[in-house]
Amino acid sequence: MKVLCLIIASDVLPEQIRFQSLWKKMMHKNLNVDCYLYKGHPDLQVPMFLQERTLWIKINESIDTLYPKTLRAFEYFEPQLDKYDYVFRSNLTTFVSFEHMLEFCKDLPRTNCCAGFPGGISREEEAAYGLEPGFSFPAGNGFLLSTDLVRRIVAEQPPLIVQDDVSIGAALQKWKIPILPFARIDFRDHGHWELQNHQLLKPEEMSLEPKKMMFTYRLKSFDRMKDADMMEALIRKVYRV
Repeated sequence: MKVLCLIIASDVLPEQIRFQSLWKKMMHKNLNVDCYLYKGHPDLQVPMFLQERTLWIKINESIDTLYPKTLRAFEYFEPQLDKYDYVFRSNLTTFVSFEHMLEFCKDLPRTNCCAGFPGGISREEEAAYGLEPGFSFPAGNGFLLSTDLVRRIVAEQPPLIVQDDVSIGAALQKWKIPILPFARIDFRDHGHWELQNHQLLKPEEMSLEPKKMMFTYRLKSFDRMKDADMMEALIRKVYRV
């Protein structure tokens, strides 16, 4: 089992620089997971180039370019996908236990597979974007795609709908691909952890010890430096660095 992990990144804000340094502490910690940051700069002399573990893409950094930046990263790594079983698209403010992610992947289908935390939009937005009722998308903090789906996304270039995770979700709905759920734990503004879709877990499993069904930790409070401190604590705890 081998996974390509692509982490959407940016240098725009100071906290993003710190989160990149934290990712670099853990991104080499599992030989079966190859991690790369990907970020944009409008003044590059070439469309894309790889520098160590960072893919640079000639594009402006903004909310509006998240999806084209992700498509370009998929395009860059597509020739290498034969080496991998899945692609995990993550972001800077998510901690991941690679060992438990790989354990989770062992039970997944090898094709036509997406796994993530299923997010949703309002009925008004569904109607505005021409989506079927009950639409869901793989939340952008971290989702897994089998490599055949990544290749299909590159080939068909599904249109932009809001951002990259919603756009990919719209393509999955069109292709009749379900989202296989795993648990997500959120660090929230009151300084506590909240467990999402907790029905997947037994009560005695509701702890911060990573395990097969809960290998991502989303750090998203209003205090981004506090989030970074928490991520650093998780890295020390799980990876001993």
